[in-house]
Formats: sequence, structure tokens, C-alpha cells
Amino acid sequence: MAQLGKITQFQKIINPTVEEKLKGHKTYKVISEEFGVPQSVIFNRIKGRSTSMLCTKSGRRPVLDSNIESVLVNCIVARAQMGYPCDKEELQCLVQEYIVANGIQNPFNNNKPGNDWYYSFMKRNPKLNFKKPEQLQKLRKDARKPEIIYHFYSNLENICQEKLLISQFVFNADESGFRTDPSRLKAIGEKGKALSRVTGGSGRESISVLACISADGLYLPPLIIFKGMAVQARWTSEKSFPGTLYAVSKNGWMEEPVFYNWFENAFVPFVIKKRKDLGTNSNALLLYDGHCSHISMRIIELAMKNNITLFKFPSHLTDRLQPLDKCVFGPLKSVWDKELIHFGKTMIGKGPGRLTKAMFSELLGKAWSVGMKSENIISGFRTTGVFPVDKNKFPLTEFDPNELNYYLRIEAEKQNKILHSAIEPSSSTSRNILTEPNEHIELSASNDSITQCESTSLNEIIISDNIDSSPLLPHTPLSDGNHNINNLLSDKTTSSPTDIIGIFTKHLGQLKAMTSSPRESKDPTPRLKTARYGEVLTNETVLMRLKEVTEKLVLNRQFLYKILRL
Repeated sequence: MAQLGKITQFQKIINPTVEEKLKGHKTYKVISEEFGVPQSVIFNRIKGRSTSMLCTKSGRRPVLDSNIESVLVNCIVARAQMGYPCDKEELQCLVQEYIVANGIQNPFNNNKPGNDWYYSFMKRNPKLNFKKPEQLQKLRKDARKPEIIYHFYSNLENICQEKLLISQFVFNADESGFRTDPSRLKAIGEKGKALSRVTGGSGRESISVLACISADGLYLPPLIIFKGMAVQARWTSEKSFPGTLYAVSKNGWMEEPVFYNWFENAFVPFVIKKRKDLGTNSNALLLYDGHCSHISMRIIELAMKNNITLFKFPSHLTDRLQPLDKCVFGPLKSVWDKELIHFGKTMIGKGPGRLTKAMFSELLGKAWSVGMKSENIISGFRTTGVFPVDKNKFPLTEFDPNELNYYLRIEAEKQNKILHSAIEPSSSTSRNILTEPNEHIELSASNDSITQCESTSLNEIIISDNIDSSPLLPHTPLSDGNHNINNLLSDKTTSSPTDIIGIFTKHLGQLKAMTSSPRESKDPTPRLKTARYGEVLTNETVLMRLKEVTEKLVLNRQFLYKILRL
């Protein structure tokens, strides 16, 4: 900054002062030391050549100036947030198209930047980093819609306030597969050569285990689900975790009878005992995913009978909203892998070293005692915003910026209508809004809104209007660190076929056209659509829906039986 100030000062007095000193037989070197600026700057300014007064570093100037590179960086970040990040080759091709369209002189071969430009560009913009992207299934990407996420948090907050829930009675249950061979831990080997670890199995076998935790840091004993027809005594172990339960299924996965037996014989007694110990009759809340094995009439009826509320997570969002997936299963499986490696070392020279079912139960008990930490459990509930309920815990960068801005506009208009209806209560429309302040707007039912989101150019995402998000997120700006989605550019650059944003928008549209299937206009099905949202299962409406489905299945079976008899 000091040198930049000297150059600015030098620019004001360059012509008269330097010319006089040159006439006084002073060299460029002497003048450079006197003013503290490079000799090349003095020479170019005397000769009338235009030089960048902001550049204080040696070397040639970049082909693209700093403003263009700033726009380029913002476009790359915006595309990454949409789930369509650029790779090295694609970035070079996009810059080549921009250079050709604008006729910029460059030293590149065939107007395409090479590796030197790429590495210099990444060095000049440390905000960017070349990394391996996380594989995100399109269903999970499409599920990360603001209306689905905030609808879940709104319902959860209403339940907690209505039931006066406390941390001791907020639970999360889910099952996960535990491999019989270590797969997560790294090891040291010779550089440039493959590394292998001797195991007793194929590395593909896994056993399902059901875990259940509470928001106060406690956890229930595990439920181990083996593949088979009946639990055998030799599969159990006295050294397993105290209270460990065992079950079987045809494929080793969770099934409705297995979950019901666990719910009836393990979870409900645990809640009743906890109420007795604390001297309270508090309501209980159990959150889990919407797998078909977790939902049946008898499970819901048993929950309602014991004053337990069942709440289903939105589909394809448990990796972001479920405490077990967020902070518990990861550390637990790391401990599990260490136990497997230790077991493999003890079995050297003692046969094939295959992990038996009884030994699985024993090792899982050790991992359960070490890996199930109260601080991880409490952190899982807190960081997901499940308890205490905090919708601001869900990072805004997980949303598509276009869909987020559209949702905020809808919410802002909704809040304005509510305020307007308070001033003019005579309006029939206003009365409807006041009677239903928590009405949910489902964008998925409207093809027009989806089309509007997809047709919006990248320029509208990068240079968006300043939306007041205070009605929705009072303490959270639309930013993540130093990156602000609504203010990526300071100037209102217009999108045209020859500018950076226009080129990125065109290529982004082509990518979306290749990855998205055409939508057919059809009437929305409420039952199928609500399956995407978080839902309270312990109510009469859900029971009626399940009863209708059960009756239809019975009729279909009877009809097929009659046909087969004929």
C-alpha cells in the first residue's frame, strides 16, 4: 500500500518534475530511488505509454484485468453452489470463448489459456481451490428446497412449543450398515505403490445396526439385525454391550416387524422408565426417516397410546438434518474400524480370520462404549438445529441461490400482505391470510414457478436485488464467510453474448438441459407430494391414509386370488 501511494503521488508530478531532473543529467535509477517507484513506470510514463498504476508487482500484466477476473471468480463460485462446478478444462474453454468474442489480444495458443495462466489465475485468487467434489445425488439436490427445509423447522418448532418438550425426551433413531472389514482408516506405505491390508472377508459384507439417541446425550443399546430366519444362540455374546438386542430378516435390512418389536419392547419401556425417574409425564418426540419399515398403523397407534409423537424427516435430507448422520455415526464407525484392525492383527496365524456373528456383537459392544460420546450426540442435535430448534443452522449455501431468492421474495410478499391486512381488515383476501398465517406455499406443485427458476440467467443470481430477508432469517445474512450471494458484484454488469456472465449462463443452461428431464404437465397428487416434506405421523389423518392403503391392498390381493382360482 505504501508503494501504491508513492506511485499515485508520482503520477501527479510526473511530467514537470522528472523532465527537469532528466535535463539536470539525473538517471532513471536515481529518480526511481528518489520517488520509490520502478524505473519501467518512469520510462513508460515519459514515453506516453499507458501502464497500470495499480500494479506494483514485477512480471507481465494478466491478459484479463482484475475486474474481469473478479466477475469470473464470482461466476465460478455461483456455479459451484448450484451443483455444476467448473473443472480446469472447462474454465479454459470458457475464457477462450470470452477472449475470441471480445477480440482481446493474448499470447495464448489458439486463444486458449494454458496451464501457466490457470495456475497463475488460481494463485491470484486464493478464494478458489481445486478439489474433488462430493458426489451429490440429484434427488438430494432437488430436495434441498427452502420451502421444504423451513416447513420442516416450522412444524418442529410448533410441536416443541405445543408439547413443551425438553431435551430428555427428544429422540432420533436410524439404522446404519457396519462393514465386517475395515474401510475407513488410512495406513502408511511406500510412495508410488499400491497398499493393501489383509482381511478375513470380502470387504462387501455389512450388518445393519439400529441406534437411538436423545438430545440430552444419552443413547439406547444397539439392535443388531442379522440375515437369517431365526436368531441363534451362538450369534450372541456375553461380552456385548449391556442390553444389546438381536433380530433377523431375510436380507439383513430393517423390516416393519423388527422395528415394531424394538419400538414396543425397547423404546417405549425406556421412555416410561425415564418419565418415572424424572417424576414427569412429559411428551416424547421420536424423529426418523420415512422408510416404509418405520410407518404402520400399529406403530402409530402404540405411539399415540404412550404419548409419543412420531416425526418423519423430509425425504433425501437426513444427511443434513439427522443428528445421527451429522455427528454420531462418523466417529462411531472410525472406532469400529480400529476394533476391526486390532481383531485382524490378533487373528494372524489363527485360520482365515473371518469375523463371526458372535465376535461382531462383542466388537460392536466395545465400539459402542467408546464411540457413543455424549458431546457428539448433543452436538448433533445442536448443529442440525433440531433441538433447540434453529432454522438458521441450515447453511444457506446448501440452497440453489435462484430458488432461495425466489422463496424469499414469496415470503416477503406474504409478510407484506399480512401487514397490509392488519391495516385493512375489511379485505376478504386479507382475512384469509390472517386466519392462516402459517399457510405453506408449495412451489413443487407449480410448473410455472419451476420454469421461472430454471430460466433465470446466472446474471440474475449473481446480481440480484437486495431482498430484506428479516421476516424469514432475522439474524442470518445471505452470506457465507466473505461470500455474499446477493452482492457478488459491485457494479450492475449487463448480460450479453460477449461478457463473462453471458457465456457462463449459456453453458449452465446447456448443462441443465442435459441433466434434467422434461416435465409433463399433470395434476399434482397431494399424497405423493407430502411425502417429500417432514410430517407428524401420530394423528388421525395419517391413520386414515394408512387404513385406506391397507384396505386397497387387501382388495387387490382378494381380486388376484379370485383370478388365480379361475
